[in-house]
Amino acid sequence: MAYITATYQLTARDRLEQRAEQLALGLTVGSWTELNHLEQQQLASFKGEVVHTEERDGKGYITIRYPEHNVSRDFSAILTTVFGKLSLDGEIKLTEFLLPDTFTSDFPGAKFGIEGVRSLIGVEDRPLLMSIFKGVVINSKDNSLVGLISSKTMRSYTTIR
Repeated sequence: MAYITATYQLTARDRLEQRAEQLALGLTVGSWTELNHLEQQQLASFKGEVVHTEERDGKGYITIRYPEHNVSRDFSAILTTVFGKLSLDGEIKLTEFLLPDTFTSDFPGAKFGIEGVRSLIGVEDRPLLMSIFKGVVINSKDNSLVGLISSKTMRSYTTIR
């Protein structure tokens, strides 16, 4: 089975392993202990798995892997799975995620790259993502609509005036 792997940075370092397990469950199957044995067996293949925790530079780091069959091959769905509800939590940051080889052929890459997108929308000093991922973003300079992400790839770019 292939996995999407995500690494998170936490400002809190206490109970890191417990927090990691809560995140892995919360972003996939929800509560685990409240499920009976049969339900746990049925959901086991969808459960997120903690693969690494560590304290570094005064912060906690957690790496979780998510089964690829939990999401469609849609970039918005992937981001919602690995970061969606966490993006509103000021204590947790998504620092990295890796797609399995089975996904990479569906995502040949951004047309403009990270620096190009930042330049296009004039944002250099803050994260570009929040909790609800849309295929259209407003350009803050002239209020035009800038399409940055299509449902299949990150290659498309369109300005609509």
